[in-house]
Amino acid sequence: MSKVDELKHLADLFARTWCYDWKFGHRLIDGNAIYVKEVVDPDCFEVRTCTWALDLENAQLERTEEVHRLTEKDLLSKKQPTGVQDDTPGEFVDIDQ
Repeated sequence: MSKVDELKHLADLFARTWCYDWKFGHRLIDGNAIYVKEVVDPDCFEVRTCTWALDLENAQLERTEEVHRLTEKDLLSKKQPTGVQDDTPGEFVDIDQ
């Protein structure tokens, strides 16, 4: 099993924990990692995440994709967000909604 395969479940957890936009009136439905791939730095991985949230005001689903560059240490971290102003571990690269 490759390192990327071993980190997939941690990337899924990262998506559900850090990639949800904590907007008022929205509820996270689910999040997962679409892919995890190694980049030039041997300890750095690119993770594309997908999250689904429900806008409670108009009952619409919102899908958001984000790309982050993370180390294995970032993915293994037990740190949890405590509010809107928290910095996401690793480097944020891109977002598509």
